[in-house]
Order: sequence, then structure tokens, then C-alpha cells
Amino acid sequence: MTLSELEIYQKQGFGNSSGMGQHPALLIVDFVNGFADPDQFGGGNIGEAIENTRGLLAAARTLGLPVAFTRVVYAEDGSDAGVFTLKAPPLK
Repeated sequence: MTLSELEIYQKQGFGNSSGMGQHPALLIVDFVNGFADPDQFGGGNIGEAIENTRGLLAAARTLGLPVAFTRVVYAEDGSDAGVFTLKAPPLK
């Protein structure tokens, strides 16, 4: 018998609600062209996640919550990219 992720979490006691806290915010991570565009690194396979996040973003803005987006930026010559661009050259 194979346990689903949900069953494993429930068995281990995970899954309780912690609420929104006193100062909620929305943090959107890695929704960048490199992952969203099928012609770039990442393959553009996050369309469903983007659509779902649009609703969250609209709700956060309606409620006046802070919204932050993350992104990765390298020096133009790639000197600060480390080994990551060796593994994924299209990121240069």
C-alpha cells in the first residue's frame, strides 16, 4: 500500500491551520520568464500555477496587503552566477 502525501502528512501530525497572522503579505517566488516562457529555460510548464496566483494577487491587492516578487539577476558578464549557469547555460 502506498501512502499519498496527504496521508503521510496527516499520519505525522502535519496540516493544522496557523492562520494568517497579524500582518500577512504575499510573496511570489520564481514566476519569471525563465520558467514561464516555453521558449526559455524551464519549459513554460507553470501555466496553472500562474493562473492560480493571479487570483491570489488580485485578492491581496484588494485587501491592501503587501506583495513582493523575487527574481534572480546576474551581472551582465555572468561573473556572479557561479556554477549555476554552467549547469544551465541559457540562464546567462
